[in-house]
Amino acid sequence: IFYHGTSLRDAQTIAREGFRISRGVGRGGLMGVGVYMGSRKFAEGYARDVSSDQSVESALLHLRVDPSNPLSTEPSEWSEEFREAHRSSIGPVPAKASLVNWPEVSSLARRLGHDSIIDPLGRTSVVFNPRVIAVIYAESL
Repeated sequence: IFYHGTSLRDAQTIAREGFRISRGVGRGGLMGVGVYMGSRKFAEGYARDVSSDQSVESALLHLRVDPSNPLSTEPSEWSEEFREAHRSSIGPVPAKASLVNWPEVSSLARRLGHDSIIDPLGRTSVVFNPRVIAVIYAESL
């Protein structure tokens, strides 16, 4: 289970209609345009930021994500094909996630057909294809 923090109004719309990926501004964006999600703690922090003016209620979406071709945030878990593509288009493969150039890796991942970048430790993940996300329920915070 992943979590996505947002306003209560947006959570209700997403629960009813699903995610629509836009190029709007917002928190995150390090891994490109997509639906950002993560641990409950991460998502609650974002939801509280969204509603920091206190005129907006915050919410937490509980999500099931079923990507068909995810890329791990951990370079040690990348396929040899992805590692080779990284070497030829970006440069040497970094030893750890904190050294990754995420905007470039995200772009490469999309070009190679990955539908998401998933953190196996449950921190920040991004899904490029909203059809692989199912909203389990929306919780008002």
